[in-house]
Amino acid sequence: MSEQQAEKIVWMVHPRSMKELKKNIPKLRFLPDFFVYFLLNFIRPRTFSTFKSENPKIDGKVIGIPLLPIYFQKNLPVVNKDISYALKLSKEFGAKTISVGGFLASAIDNIDQEEKKNLMIFDGTNLLARMAVKKIEELVGGTNKRGVVIVGATTKIGSILSKLLSQSNSIDSLCLIGRNKEKLKNLEDGCSNTNIKITSSVDLSDVKDYNFLIMTSYISENYQGLIDNIKPDSTLWALIEPVSPFFFELKQNRGDINFIKGITINTPGINYPDLNMGLAPDNSFACITEAIISVDRDEIENLKSLDKNNSVYSMDKLFKKYNFNFK
Repeated sequence: MSEQQAEKIVWMVHPRSMKELKKNIPKLRFLPDFFVYFLLNFIRPRTFSTFKSENPKIDGKVIGIPLLPIYFQKNLPVVNKDISYALKLSKEFGAKTISVGGFLASAIDNIDQEEKKNLMIFDGTNLLARMAVKKIEELVGGTNKRGVVIVGATTKIGSILSKLLSQSNSIDSLCLIGRNKEKLKNLEDGCSNTNIKITSSVDLSDVKDYNFLIMTSYISENYQGLIDNIKPDSTLWALIEPVSPFFFELKQNRGDINFIKGITINTPGINYPDLNMGLAPDNSFACITEAIISVDRDEIENLKSLDKNNSVYSMDKLFKKYNFNFK
């Protein structure tokens, strides 16, 4: 009987800060930040690390795209060029499964379909939403403060999370905050549980009525209404990464708030040597974990179901199969 072939996977990443960039490209440490910003226009993506697994059988590479968050907002031509080059490297490696993290998750949508032909691209959104639902139910269900507000509800992850949470029996109210009234209304109409009070708003100050706040968008400006209205003794969970810049300032100044940053998965035996992104040994982010468990093609499709109980069950089943877990 022939040995099972390893699934080739590429994880495409970008640095979340200048500090993280210089950790991964040490030669840049000796240069002033303004000059590094200029150089990033010319530094091409390359392999920063490799990873392997026996269960599931994986042969992987981490390809770093050396662009900071500001590039994804202000320099899309460079972003598109670097993503195209990273996809070229991925195909040369023989990978048909691609994981994208951070701002790459939305930026890759701008790449020509021909360049993505025959590739399966995972951004971790489906897995992250199911993990978040399970954790929220654990955190909120045991209290009498069962209201939840999602800031960034109409983003991809926010929309999925809203629809799943609306089916939960562990919360009694759900507020959806975003910028577009029409999209919010459509999302509110698509949430299914009439036992939960569901409202929507474009006003960040409406977080004042809730004890559990989930950030599913990156907010770099006009966030004062949010900061000024977070209740004492509430929980602020910055679910996505990169985390909005104000999160760290708020964490220093508000000792009366419980802060949660991101979520990682314990993936025994899977490590990323030479990659400095703050991951503990045997831990992975949702974007790459989703790509890894996608080797189970049938169950990964079940995971995408918008039926909360069925999709969370599929997640639990996959995690048990590969001995993964999260807290």
